[in-house]
Amino acid sequence: MAKIILVRKNHPNEASATISSKGIVAGLEKRGHEVELKTFPYRHSVLKRLLSATPRRPYVKYISQRERNWFEKIKKDNPDAIVIGIHNFVYVPEPSEKLGGKIKLQKGDTIAAIAGKNPAWLLGVPEIRGEVHANIEIPAVYRIPTRLEEKRRTLFEALKSRFRSFERIETEALLDEYLKTVDIKASREAGLMGEKMEEAIVEGIHEDILPKFLKGRRK
Repeated sequence: MAKIILVRKNHPNEASATISSKGIVAGLEKRGHEVELKTFPYRHSVLKRLLSATPRRPYVKYISQRERNWFEKIKKDNPDAIVIGIHNFVYVPEPSEKLGGKIKLQKGDTIAAIAGKNPAWLLGVPEIRGEVHANIEIPAVYRIPTRLEEKRRTLFEALKSRFRSFERIETEALLDEYLKTVDIKASREAGLMGEKMEEAIVEGIHEDILPKFLKGRRK
């Protein structure tokens, strides 16, 4: 069986992914895999960088060098393991689709077009996701907490007066994606959390991600 390192809280606002991680670990261990659950340090997170930004210095990078270094050390210390990040993305309702037992395969780094309750996974997109071998993406309902509304408004206003550079466009996208949080209650009510979701992820890792990862390593 495989050695798996599951990384949670790379994006601390993705709360349902964090909650689901223990059930996913338990399910993988039942299938005979050796699993280690690691928590990404908040001090290196994009959320920390966004909350530290100011109107005078509003620009934020998606991935910092410290973040890359942390993941590289994990991979260097565990050369035989597959490193999998666990995340959330915005749930887009699809009335005709129910949660099934199979993770959708996405060959690119685009999740926005996915609708429905099934999780998705990304494997081998090194130019964008070089810090992990694969990412699990779990649909979730989001909300903007009151405590983040003023920060969002202040930074968006500061960016409006700046030249429309790559740095501005990147920061605006990060503000929109990460200065909000998963609504746990609403996500549960939408059927996006619980044993069935965790089982779908476990089966996807066991049946799809691991075989493709190991096949790629043998080439």
